[in-house]
Amino acid sequence: MTRWSPYDPAVDRTLVQELREEGVRALGALYDSYAERLYDYALTMTADPRVAADIVHDVFVDAGRRAPRMRDHLHLRAWLYGAARRRCLQRGRAHEPYWDVPEEERAALEPLQAALAELDPDDQELLLLTDRHGLSPADLGALLGVPPRRAAARADRARGRMSGPSDDTVPAPVVVLAARSPFAVRPRCRPRPAPAGPATALADVPAAVLPAALRHRVVHTATDPELAGYRADIVARGGGLTPAGLPNQPGVPSPITRRWLFAGGGMAGALVTALVVAQLMGLEPAPTLLLWPPGHNERQPGPAGPAQPGARPGTRPGADQPPGGRSGGAPVSPQLDGRRPQTTPPARVPHTPATSPSPSPSMRPARTGRLEVLTAKVTMYGTKTARVRLRAAGGPVRWKAVASDERLTLTPATGALTEDGSGELTVRLSSALIGLPGRATLTIADADGALKQVPVEWGVSLL
Repeated sequence: MTRWSPYDPAVDRTLVQELREEGVRALGALYDSYAERLYDYALTMTADPRVAADIVHDVFVDAGRRAPRMRDHLHLRAWLYGAARRRCLQRGRAHEPYWDVPEEERAALEPLQAALAELDPDDQELLLLTDRHGLSPADLGALLGVPPRRAAARADRARGRMSGPSDDTVPAPVVVLAARSPFAVRPRCRPRPAPAGPATALADVPAAVLPAALRHRVVHTATDPELAGYRADIVARGGGLTPAGLPNQPGVPSPITRRWLFAGGGMAGALVTALVVAQLMGLEPAPTLLLWPPGHNERQPGPAGPAQPGARPGTRPGADQPPGGRSGGAPVSPQLDGRRPQTTPPARVPHTPATSPSPSPSMRPARTGRLEVLTAKVTMYGTKTARVRLRAAGGPVRWKAVASDERLTLTPATGALTEDGSGELTVRLSSALIGLPGRATLTIADADGALKQVPVEWGVSLL
């Protein structure tokens, strides 16, 4: 049978006030009030006396520095159990609750262990905190980071799973008589004693024996100036605090995280709805074809061969030939007397090698440079505007840019850069009320036809 003193809110308020005013000097009174409870809880959770003693030691050292930060001083019990629970989960929870009883008394606890084995570890812990250690719904909710009503409902469900269906059912003869006549004489039913519930069973288990040297160890660690670094390490292992000043629990999101999860869930729902609507409407972005430079897809004339003798410049070879394929001379007249006609050989034209005129300074082609794109990738997450940096190397450059998605607007779409000059191309994303994530390709070409491609990505956007 546990021998702990009943809970008194006024005592907790006084302890927190002493911790705030006197600091670690008031740690002895706090230890005397809660050490046995916390050691029993830690030993039941970890099944290791040494680990349980270390957890209790760290909890009180941490409480001496951070417990006075609570907003509500009545939550001191929830603060201490929350700090112990966090450290128990970090060390590893035992497979089943452990009880510090002699071996000859363990047989009496087998029904309780069998009933607890049917519950999951979370339900076992809820019954341990409420039915054995007496935490109220307000303390349990503050410890777990849930409203008190939800904490009480979870504890009731766990208690119902452990108790099982009730055996106090109405006998069948009484039901039959009541159905036949409302004035029929009903047999008297003896009141059955209420079966012992899990609360009575958990409270009857003897409490664990607290190590005698643990109090001196706690006070020494909390007051020795040379152990300041050790105390800071203990506090750091305790994790952060909630806005109410209570220890954060593993697996319980903070209020800020909950708000982000709520906002993210709303955005995800809007995104799924927009995707479904887009699929039903059959919307698909039209591809954009880039043709640069102009006339690149037209057929180019082949290289011209050597000019034939007698051919006029600017005429195709054989343009002046008759249909028969013979060139030069007068047309051949038909022979009527059977003799071969005499043909006059064409006059020889001396061949003069063609010489290309030397280019004058005014005819030399203008020197062009090389276009360099300094921005390797464009990402627009949380914004709808981005910039692409360009530079001309080795000479002036004229360029033109085209995007593969019509939702991207380029300003300017064409431009020119001086030698070793630089410039910027602005990319703007046009979206509706809900902008879906996507990607596209930005293609930039110079006057020589050299292409530079820059990938563009953007995320979900609202308004």
